[in-house]
Amino acid sequence: MFFTRLIRHYSSKLRRSMSDKQSYLLEALIVLLIMLLLVLGIGWM
Repeated sequence: MFFTRLIRHYSSKLRRSMSDKQSYLLEALIVLLIMLLLVLGIGWM
């Protein structure tokens, strides 16, 4: 599934860039975007 692939990609990237604060903020924004897409997807059903 699309979302599980994104989440797996996110978690592996987070492990690699744990100390990089700017990268961490970017990853947090990506997760918020994924959550928003999930909420919108549920809303459209």
